[in-house]
Amino acid sequence: MIALNATAGVSGFTLLERKNAMTDTMPRIEAHEFTIADFIGGHPALDFANTITSWDQAPRDWIDTYSRLVDWAVMGGLVDTNRAAALRKAAANDRQQAEKALARAKDLRLALHSLFSALAENREPENDILLKVEAFWRRALASHTITCIDGRLVVVSASRAADLDEISDRLARHAVDLAGTFPAGRLRQCAGDRCGWLFVDHSKAGRRRWCDMATCGNNAKARRHQARQRSAS
Repeated sequence: MIALNATAGVSGFTLLERKNAMTDTMPRIEAHEFTIADFIGGHPALDFANTITSWDQAPRDWIDTYSRLVDWAVMGGLVDTNRAAALRKAAANDRQQAEKALARAKDLRLALHSLFSALAENREPENDILLKVEAFWRRALASHTITCIDGRLVVVSASRAADLDEISDRLARHAVDLAGTFPAGRLRQCAGDRCGWLFVDHSKAGRRRWCDMATCGNNAKARRHQARQRSAS
């Protein structure tokens, strides 16, 4: 049973300092134009964790700026274009706070990858990872309220002003929802040697192994073919 029960603050330990949170190598930040092919997780929290690629070898961080984070959030359906414009304006007006918000989002990302990697392997997540996710989740709850729109309850931001942590808040809420509701045995981590991406397996047989058969799947096939050729020679 997974329990969220702690008092750690969002600004507590930095997961980038944890060697076992990801890799001994710090991710190389690079500009990346997101496309629909980058959204293979089946859930926003997993797609966000997947904005670092090559987790176990030479990790690359595809979110180089706060504006890029907003770009990703729009494509992932977390914010609409009007809200995105407000967030970009707020970031331009206070670049220092935008950098801090981006750092917090990346801290959440590492926590989510650690959390869902453990769940995918049927392991109990480390307690400090749970503490970190809970801290973000509690902040998200405190910054939102519910209202009734067209006969349905809708969660909305408690403030009309653009909050630079809004994307992190939404991701934290979605992540906790996913952690408690994903289909049993269907959370996966790509079997690719240099991948680490996460996804929910919605295939009928429940045997999906790769983030994308066209990339990691074909690479694995090529390696097996090369190994057979070496053995034959």
